[in-house]
Amino acid sequence: MATALSKGKVTLEDFTEEAIHNKDVLAVSQKVIGKLDPGMTRHGVGPGKVTVMMKDGQEYTEAVEHCLGSVENPMNFEDCAKKFRECSSYFIKPLSPDIIEEIIEQIGRLEQLDDATKIIEMLR
Repeated sequence: MATALSKGKVTLEDFTEEAIHNKDVLAVSQKVIGKLDPGMTRHGVGPGKVTVMMKDGQEYTEAVEHCLGSVENPMNFEDCAKKFRECSSYFIKPLSPDIIEEIIEQIGRLEQLDDATKIIEMLR
């Protein structure tokens, strides 16, 4: 939660050794209190709610019933492509940006391909 509040998003980069020692994120983490709301607990990925309380007493709340990527709120192709781009730099064998874009393009027209093994070969 502290990472999301500090940076506006959470990516794989935020789970590196360096990132987990980020002083700004750690400072925010000291101000985070987690509470389980039994009314929001479900099997699988359930809803979530965050309330930020400011020093002046002002409160800001954001609730999400169905997170992006859930059955009820699926990711579209561009969401998946963006996530692939973000995650691909953490592959054991990093891919060049050109190969990443070629893989995305090939997957985007997967149903029209005669042979999809080229995608697998590009991932090796």
